[in-house]
Amino acid sequence: MNPGRRWDNPSPVRHSTAGSSAPTGGPSEADDDLDELRSSSPSSGRTNNPRKRPAEDMTQFAEHTARNLRLKLTSTQALRDYAQMNALQQSLWLAGQMLFQTELLENLQPPEGVYNMSPTLEGYIDQYSFVLLIDPKTSAYVTKGKNVPVDRLTTFLLKVPGSGLSTALVQDKQKMKVIETRMRSKLTNGRNAIKDLISNSLGDESVEDPEDPAARSNDIVMLCQQVLNLSFNKQKDVKVSLEMCGRFAFLRDTYVTLSATPTPSKVVKATTDFWGSVDKDLKNMRAAKSNDEARISQVIGDILADDKKKYGPANLEELIQESPVSMNL
Repeated sequence: MNPGRRWDNPSPVRHSTAGSSAPTGGPSEADDDLDELRSSSPSSGRTNNPRKRPAEDMTQFAEHTARNLRLKLTSTQALRDYAQMNALQQSLWLAGQMLFQTELLENLQPPEGVYNMSPTLEGYIDQYSFVLLIDPKTSAYVTKGKNVPVDRLTTFLLKVPGSGLSTALVQDKQKMKVIETRMRSKLTNGRNAIKDLISNSLGDESVEDPEDPAARSNDIVMLCQQVLNLSFNKQKDVKVSLEMCGRFAFLRDTYVTLSATPTPSKVVKATTDFWGSVDKDLKNMRAAKSNDEARISQVIGDILADDKKKYGPANLEELIQESPVSMNL
């Protein structure tokens, strides 16, 4: 008989029969238990093959399961640790995992559906992004790091009844991304088209009399009419105004100043930094004149007069004073 540990292989309970008593002088049950403990002691010199503890068996099973499921090393170690836990620890660990998964699911946001702007809102954005660019009161055209043109267009459309832009749309970040993307696209396209017209208005230097710019260039009224034709060519009531001529004389002067030196670097600067330079010049002019409209108008008037000398004596007397299209409500 191969003796085992008492808690592994407990001796059967002995029941006494009625009227019998334990024999005297023979080995007692306590002596039998002592013999079993001695036989399992390493110092006894006896060989034994005790069964493995349940925890050891579960660790092996955990490793076997991890291999079958091809778990990563971190997950395999977590499964080994779980196998070493007692029943209460395992319950708490499972509860923790369930709570973690619940929080994870709560934080997941369902993908937003594609937002399609109404044709009405698209039309207002297309029209007034261009109006912003030709409005003599525009304070900034690009302004790096800020959204001055987009913010101004958004504020304006919120005040226009029936534009299709509402406070609820502005507060919806996903939908506003789509709306602002269209605004920026239209503003960029408009700026590029206007800059090309300004460049072309200077004329071809290869004409017979390159010393006389007026002989090969467009006067300021013609330039402004070409700009209006980009968007308002079918609206006869939208006409060139004196204010618009003043602003575009300012824009043309900035462009010429940037490209005055005929070097590649200056040409590149005039085409890439033009609108940023316009914003800077407008800011400096307002600061120099303390935002005094009368003093600023005087500066614009001087620039316009100089433009007429350089690029042709445009007839300004018959022009309306203020632009019929603006961002002012």
